[in-house]
Amino acid sequence: MMFQNLIEKLFGSGNNSTESNRQSIAVLSGEASKQSAPSPSGYDDPEMEVLAREYGELTEGKIIEVPLSDLLRILPRSRRKSDAYNGLKKRLEALGVQLRVAPSVKPKNHE
Repeated sequence: MMFQNLIEKLFGSGNNSTESNRQSIAVLSGEASKQSAPSPSGYDDPEMEVLAREYGELTEGKIIEVPLSDLLRILPRSRRKSDAYNGLKKRLEALGVQLRVAPSVKPKNHE
């Protein structure tokens, strides 16, 4: 009896578990995300929205060349290197947009 109670707590019982399983399957398959409202800017990715606000619409063929220091200001990363943006670059490439991260120029000390 105790084992049966444990199973029912873990997996549910009756009609409710079937509905719950359907919802879980819908979420896993991505159906729930398809039903969500689209972003007002048209971009599902918040980082894409930030780039569109800063550099204009992200259209195919667009090239965004930005110093690392500026990119870190608008899209901060814990790793302060240009390779921290490789994932973003790949997502942009899927839209036909190139992101070129230029190294930040440090002023030289003239002594």
